[in-house]
Amino acid sequence: MKKIFAIALGVLALAACNREAAPQLAQKGDVVKFTTRMNNYVVKAGETALEGKTVQIIAGTPIEAVSAATVAGEALTLTTPMHWLKDQTEATTFAAVYQREGDTPTTLSVPYAIDNDDLDFHGSYLTAVAKDVTPGNEVTLNFKHPFAKLTVSVTNNLEGTPAISALTFDGLVIEGTIDLAADAVELTGDATTVAPVAQNDGSYQAILLPQTAKPVLRITAGEKNFAFALPAAVAFEANKAYTVAVALTESTPVIEDGEEVTFGFTVADWSEADAPLAYEDVTDAWYVSGCVYAGATAPAAAWGEDIPMVKGTDGKYSVTVTYDEALAGEDDSAKGFLVHKVGYTEKYGAWANSPRVNLSWGSYGLTATDGVNILLCTVTGEAPDDVWTPYAGTVTITVNPADGQMTWTTE
Repeated sequence: MKKIFAIALGVLALAACNREAAPQLAQKGDVVKFTTRMNNYVVKAGETALEGKTVQIIAGTPIEAVSAATVAGEALTLTTPMHWLKDQTEATTFAAVYQREGDTPTTLSVPYAIDNDDLDFHGSYLTAVAKDVTPGNEVTLNFKHPFAKLTVSVTNNLEGTPAISALTFDGLVIEGTIDLAADAVELTGDATTVAPVAQNDGSYQAILLPQTAKPVLRITAGEKNFAFALPAAVAFEANKAYTVAVALTESTPVIEDGEEVTFGFTVADWSEADAPLAYEDVTDAWYVSGCVYAGATAPAAAWGEDIPMVKGTDGKYSVTVTYDEALAGEDDSAKGFLVHKVGYTEKYGAWANSPRVNLSWGSYGLTATDGVNILLCTVTGEAPDDVWTPYAGTVTITVNPADGQMTWTTE
């Protein structure tokens, strides 16, 4: 009996200690009032705006609360009302998310991947943020699309109108993290291939994470392959709709021809009419990349730019660049340059057993299979005592894609 009594006393003492150590909960202040704003967005086929929909509201520090809410006009009715903390002076950031289905986020950081298998889901996804709201003020949440939309229209005038069997964009990142508080998306994955989804009107559509990219458009129709490459990177912005229009005809050069093609690119608010933004594009051009640069200013490092070559009437491609292996720094594998098509789908390089090119030779036969970087050198003396020195200066390079023969002139 004494042992039982001693244990009971111990339990009572532990309970007393626990009561004394319990943290004090923050006292509630006034209810946080919410209103919502949005454009006439289509969140699902035939349904406009968010009337009657459920959104998730997330409050940052110091409130740190989460609640579902129903939209009615500009009013938001929370399932669990949020309160300012009593005597709170610190501002709070509020964010909200609408997604058609599935588990809604509960934090201000949302990992996200777009695979375009469910285009409607990604296209209807909406976010809103009210930053640094001081206690007592109304919280206004303005919903918008956190992603960009890309639509491709193809006019197929090829003989026999062969079906388009493939349409893709190379060089786009599809994984990232949505920072709701910052109203931004941080890319976390590597660039990959995106296949827009065919629409009933014959166009193709994709939803993209906001990013600055230079995607290559590739189309296969019948036995012909076409490639369209941007001359400069494009900033794909959230809540913007981008359109591309291309026409395929018998005179449209295919990849093997290496000609130039133009197509239009427009950008507009997702829910508004297009505002034209046209630019010239090239298809299947040849480029040089590596320890070379065009213009008077050297880049910070090698391989940062694809420099387009110009096609002559003889079918050969030429470009004048400055060659400088110092751009590669201590990385010997980055020295030299390559001649290639868009995305390195085809390339010419030096033979592995003879990568150094003596400028006094005047010509060199490149290889299209397993070529290594081409190294330009000047040579003094006679073998076996000859000295090969990396060339540094201006050079005009000419390549014949038909046989890989490269010639050059120096200043």
